[in-house]
Amino acid sequence: MKRKLPNHPTRLDQQQRLSQESWKVFQIMAEFVHGYETLASIEPAVSIFGSARYNEDNPWYGLTVEVAEKLSNAGFS
Repeated sequence: MKRKLPNHPTRLDQQQRLSQESWKVFQIMAEFVHGYETLASIEPAVSIFGSARYNEDNPWYGLTVEVAEKLSNAGFS
């Protein structure tokens, strides 16, 4: 009679996975730092965040386009 081997992760598997996840945090942090350093050289600049829920017919959409145009004309990136 053959014994069935357990199908759950071993302790070593768990440790390796946790180690990889820990290093993933540093990779993400490095990407943020790189992004901020790249954007820091663009001055003056403004970021406008929107929503996919608004379409072009929405009054907020039109106002945002108007504000963005005025900022651009004033020299902002």
